[in-house]
Amino acid sequence: MLSTKFWIGLTTATALSSQLALAADNIILRAELLGEAFQVEQLSNELRSPWGLDLISDHQLLISEKSGHLVWLDIEQQQLLRQAVPFEINSSGQGGLLDIKIAPASSGSSDRSTSSDESSRSDGSWVYLTYSKAQGRQAATALGRFQWLNHQASDWQELWVSDSWQNSGQHFGSRIAFDQQGHVFFSVGDRGDRDQSQNVSNAIGGILRLTLDGQVPQDNPFVDSGYPALWSYGHRNPQGLFFDHTTNSLWSNEHGPRGGDEINLIQPGANYGWPRVTTGREYWGPRIGTTSLPSMVDPLHDWTPSIAPSSLLIYRQPAFANWQSLFISTALAGQHLNLVDLRQRPAVEYRILTELNERLRAARLDSEGRILILTDSGRLLRVSPAP
Repeated sequence: MLSTKFWIGLTTATALSSQLALAADNIILRAELLGEAFQVEQLSNELRSPWGLDLISDHQLLISEKSGHLVWLDIEQQQLLRQAVPFEINSSGQGGLLDIKIAPASSGSSDRSTSSDESSRSDGSWVYLTYSKAQGRQAATALGRFQWLNHQASDWQELWVSDSWQNSGQHFGSRIAFDQQGHVFFSVGDRGDRDQSQNVSNAIGGILRLTLDGQVPQDNPFVDSGYPALWSYGHRNPQGLFFDHTTNSLWSNEHGPRGGDEINLIQPGANYGWPRVTTGREYWGPRIGTTSLPSMVDPLHDWTPSIAPSSLLIYRQPAFANWQSLFISTALAGQHLNLVDLRQRPAVEYRILTELNERLRAARLDSEGRILILTDSGRLLRVSPAP
């Protein structure tokens, strides 16, 4: 357990604060999709390689930056505070401080991607982080948490370090999700050692499931026959993870190689195929494996060519009535916000925000159903209904 208390209170943090650079009219785009007129606001452009975000309230956010910094951002007060986290983090390549997620107020609460009720985010909440833990020249995906109380972070705890140690700086995953029974899920990429994704005795290429205090649930599928924390395997690099409380189901999206990006419904003990099954190809052209096998789960949606999906949510909020039940992914290489209707077969896909020419890293919803988006260039954007 790490007892370091690093967060500096608002009254003493003026040296770390900065006023957000906002234009008088910060609307940067207006457009329409499926009969819903929307606008895009720039809320900040002072972030540094942001990776994940969650909402304390509709105007206060916690944001992770790849370099290993935690950011508290108040949109209304236009104040930003930044401080390093006390974990040993390898930020080379694709590594660094990765996702951030506030735990449900109780084990029966829903995933906060579907709700941002300020009353459920009272002081004392646990905030979970994933990161690439450094050990010499190697790194592995890890899960930690801290307690948020009176605008301060304290009681830092490293809960789980996966056995995904590699010299490679690629494919760490990693997103976080909570179910309704007191469990936390987080994803681990194949770490550049693709064949290990088919090995259930380690965490590589897996989605892991733990209790909120970092213990292994005894009903995990491989608790007696493999890696105890493993929930599903055969993944390449899942950077979207979403627990849908409406259907009580866990969903993921992941990066393929050259093509073969996927949306998957995650089932305990299931094998999602990588690298034996994929529609993607090697970057230099040849096929990889085959496109389907009876013992492995096929994706419910496939992006070929790749869009590089980097977060995932299902829209069930009131702001955009015609977007209900659409799967929303931010796209890095594709530089757009991707919306997919899986209720139709074949699935119908929509792409918006292409005009911004931005690598979109992560998305979250506020209590009104507005979509907050991080860009790799350091911007925080908000998609709202246009007046």
